[in-house]
Amino acid sequence: MQIRFKQAVAQVKNRQFERGIGILEGLVEDFPESRRGLREQIGDIRMMQKEYNSALWNYRQVLLTDTMRLDIKNKIHKIEAMQRSRSAQM
Repeated sequence: MQIRFKQAVAQVKNRQFERGIGILEGLVEDFPESRRGLREQIGDIRMMQKEYNSALWNYRQVLLTDTMRLDIKNKIHKIEAMQRSRSAQM
């Protein structure tokens, strides 16, 4: 797992986001016990890409099994506030 995770990080650092996310998605399938941390990482990458709906989905997946994650709740609230603000401007 560590080797593949390092490959994903290298892809993201090289701005090859989809490749990095693809590796992380494979890790989610192969290592379900690490799903929460991997979903958070994918959500963070989607935030960098400004793909807010995908980021929300990934963050919400973390909360399905770990409802007390205040940091994840804060990330979700931040995205929702940005989306409301953007909708109000239109």
